[in-house]
Amino acid sequence: MVNVNLSDQMFNEEKFQAFCEKYGLIFPESHIDFLRKYNDSEMDSNVINGIEHLGVYVRYFYGTTNDDFSNIAEVYESYIDRMPLKCIPVADADFGNQICMSLQDENYGKIYFWDHETMDTEYEEKCHLTFNDMVLLADSFGEFLDKIIPFDAEISTEEEKTLFDRIKNIFKR
Repeated sequence: MVNVNLSDQMFNEEKFQAFCEKYGLIFPESHIDFLRKYNDSEMDSNVINGIEHLGVYVRYFYGTTNDDFSNIAEVYESYIDRMPLKCIPVADADFGNQICMSLQDENYGKIYFWDHETMDTEYEEKCHLTFNDMVLLADSFGEFLDKIIPFDAEISTEEEKTLFDRIKNIFKR
């Protein structure tokens, strides 16, 4: 995992519990442990391994802060009708895109990418999408954290290396 820059605000267990109770949410312990340690921390420059072609990365995680833009409860409330049921934004992927966690029984704890350009609803419209319409990033929060690599990391697959070499050769001409 890439370096996580510590938050200037401590995780507030009481606020988080109140948020969970209000909406009947139960998060995986691995996610709660991460919040206890890092809260709404920002990430160093990164990309999600395995989907580099999508350009998905994490700017910062949502936690229990006084800042609306990084407060998990505030963010969830602004997206609650725009995403599938129990789809919880857990990190900002920039440009209005979100990294989300499913808290539904059938795909509990899985991490997804939500693209606001293709998945968002019209104003005051309810979401009709399911998790099948979203991009699965990882089967668990821990697996997702392992996939966050430095942006300048080596390209991992032979196909990507070949594509990268072809692009480099074009620019050498």
